[in-house]
Amino acid sequence: MKKLISKIVSAVLCGAIFFGVSAAAGCKKQPEYAAEQDKYLFGMCELTSETMPSAVDSGVTNEWTAKKMGELGVKTARVWMHHTNILYRAEKSDELYLNKNVAEKYHDYLSALKAAGVERILAMSHTFIHPYGYVGDETSVPDPYDDGETYLRFLKMYENAYALIAEEFPEIGFFEPGNEWDDEEQGIYLHRAGWSGKGDGANTYSAKEAGYIAADMCYYANKGVKSKNPQAKIVSPGTTYMESGKTFLEAMYSSVQERRHPTGEEYANTNYNDYWQIVAWHPYLQPALEKDEDEAAIEEWTKYNLGWHDILVKYGDGEKTMWATEVGFTDDRYKGSGGQEIIAQRMKMMLDSVKQNMPWVETFFYFRLATCEEHLISSYENGFGLFYSPNHADTAKQSAPKPIAKMLYAYFNGKESTETTFAR
Repeated sequence: MKKLISKIVSAVLCGAIFFGVSAAAGCKKQPEYAAEQDKYLFGMCELTSETMPSAVDSGVTNEWTAKKMGELGVKTARVWMHHTNILYRAEKSDELYLNKNVAEKYHDYLSALKAAGVERILAMSHTFIHPYGYVGDETSVPDPYDDGETYLRFLKMYENAYALIAEEFPEIGFFEPGNEWDDEEQGIYLHRAGWSGKGDGANTYSAKEAGYIAADMCYYANKGVKSKNPQAKIVSPGTTYMESGKTFLEAMYSSVQERRHPTGEEYANTNYNDYWQIVAWHPYLQPALEKDEDEAAIEEWTKYNLGWHDILVKYGDGEKTMWATEVGFTDDRYKGSGGQEIIAQRMKMMLDSVKQNMPWVETFFYFRLATCEEHLISSYENGFGLFYSPNHADTAKQSAPKPIAKMLYAYFNGKESTETTFAR
């Protein structure tokens, strides 16, 4: 597998798209990627019961989460920081304010993460606060085609929202203003007002429309963040692993290149860095590959996921850093004998492939730390996690590490874990 994938990647890196010369002329030099992969590859996703009490088991506290990340040796944490949780709007205007009580809980969490050895914080929000008079749920966006005036007010509020958050949290160096907006069938995280939530495609945005909107939103998020913290970076909204993710990313780039952004500004801006500085996607193993043998599955996974970087290359942005802001495995898909060991092995093979074939990838964020036992979502969602929930009904399993947790510890720390590595 290594030799085959190496040939594929060499062809991409040496081809006409990247250097403007024939691959037959030979690859005389490799591009210089800014990604610090050796230092920051290990990332982690998790919510906590103190910052988002209605979304996670009560035992997954700020302290528990930070402690587990510290034990593992995680260097970058992806933190859910929804705008509807930490901000609020004036009753009869578009003015935004910070919820100080919630902000203090986040300060405690981020402080605990830093104390545990986590060096970088990525704050992600996939909820929105809307202009006064607009009627829609927390993940709806005013239609830029049918209601341009409200859409522009929304974008200005979005800029203000990120300015408020960046000013309050100088310890946050990275912001991801969205999550899986390309899912045009379900439309869970981005849709029009009147969305049914039934997965029937009603009042959703197509992946192409969502990519257009995302470019605007990234521009205004970047503008707001940079006004308070010029060193902070915007990470583009992580796409799903589906083909719609590529369509979405292509639309982000093409609409900027075609001088269609930013909405509301006098002149077009074609500098991608004024929109996003890092590009994100969610390279979960495609369900169609789950029954394949390990090597065949990861080989296909690798070839498929190179397609996201191909889009950056196409638009002259191929040296930009990429982050996989979510990747993981659920127990629900690996229930048979040896399933846990298969999960651990496949994750190791993914990491090996990233190191061998994707030098532009800096951080791989595992989703997530703990299973859900108290706050149940679905059999699929409940099974994600490196550790069993501290609220597990079986006391012997409470906070116990799965094989994948032990594998990741060994992979990134160069030694096997012991019975005392992970506190219970």
